[in-house]
Amino acid sequence: MTLHAAGLPASALRHLQRALLTTSDEQLARIVGVLDKLEGRGGADALIAPMRNRLAQLRPARPLTFTRLLFTPVDPLLVPGPVWARGRLGVPRTALLPVATQVRAELGGLVDEADAMIRGGRADDAALVRRAGAMLWPAAAAVLDHIGQPKGWLEATGLGAAEYATIAHCTASVLSEAVWIHAAMRASAEGLGPDADELRAWLEAATSRHPEPPGALLAVLLARLPEAVVLIESAPSQPARTAAQAEPAIDFRLDRLEASPQPGPDPTEAAATVQRAVALLNGLEAPGPSQRPSRKPRTEQLRRQLDECCRARFAENLARQVLAPLAEAAAQGEMESLEEAARGLRRLEMAGRQLGGEEHYDRMLRTAARQIGEDGPGSLVERARLVEILVGSDAALTLLRR
Repeated sequence: MTLHAAGLPASALRHLQRALLTTSDEQLARIVGVLDKLEGRGGADALIAPMRNRLAQLRPARPLTFTRLLFTPVDPLLVPGPVWARGRLGVPRTALLPVATQVRAELGGLVDEADAMIRGGRADDAALVRRAGAMLWPAAAAVLDHIGQPKGWLEATGLGAAEYATIAHCTASVLSEAVWIHAAMRASAEGLGPDADELRAWLEAATSRHPEPPGALLAVLLARLPEAVVLIESAPSQPARTAAQAEPAIDFRLDRLEASPQPGPDPTEAAATVQRAVALLNGLEAPGPSQRPSRKPRTEQLRRQLDECCRARFAENLARQVLAPLAEAAAQGEMESLEEAARGLRRLEMAGRQLGGEEHYDRMLRTAARQIGEDGPGSLVERARLVEILVGSDAALTLLRR
């Protein structure tokens, strides 16, 4: 049974959506888990569409399905179906299921290998996604470059053949380069590159291979490696790499940041999200080819918005993940979990300081250090260790000498 097969009228769908908007995070995660187990998505995607931004923050565990694996590299381009229009960047979510069904039918035995590899896996298993994706993405890109629109395309999306061609070319361009982009993103997170020359060489070759639709590949690159923005706008002037082609990609990325500026609940992931946003803003605001005076008010406003959201997330996580559980953390294992939470918070704090608010973070951390230092669960040494992680060795030494 699917929601589509159930034949829910529009009024019932709206009623369910309103109910979901007021449900708790835990209940929403459970509901999404049930929807993920349906044999066909049907109206499930329409049901949870208003909760997309909230789900992006909660990041509930999702099963790694064939469709989810296929479109993982395209995730930065996904937009709600009603928002997408021909001539604009993005891939409508309504296109995912029919395109994935079509690709499955064309790939034959490779689908069985992919299904076996991801069976029982989770979408947040980055290593599994990379392994399975390295096998699937290039083959899927080759398929999408030559097959026509799938059956039921118009009924599922409301779009025609020309729109399908645009979406298929967009998806293929990203999938064909996805293995390199994911490897470069992983290396960059570990401080291992790619360097400017390597990135420039790939950029010139990739945009030559995929000149259409303009900006799609660049928009994904900006989401994964935002420091590339300076190179994108200073690359040699070839048709697919001019500043005019880069503008839609930059605007699209800024649109996405403005639509969902709040970092997610996991502090380590939130820190990485903030770091990528800061890298993009720094590149756009630095003197050089990527600087546009007309863009400055927008980037400044986005920086303020991110700063406020980052402070709020830090304060919430500090209270919920460290200070509140501290009263119950008597066992050694529980203190270790608090230390891990504190390390994540420190990463978020360091990322947030790049946006401003130094006094805010200092004040929050001083207050937290005093509260942790008060008599409570755990030994004095354990509490001093927690203070050291959050505030530094001087504060921990002060606590030990009391």
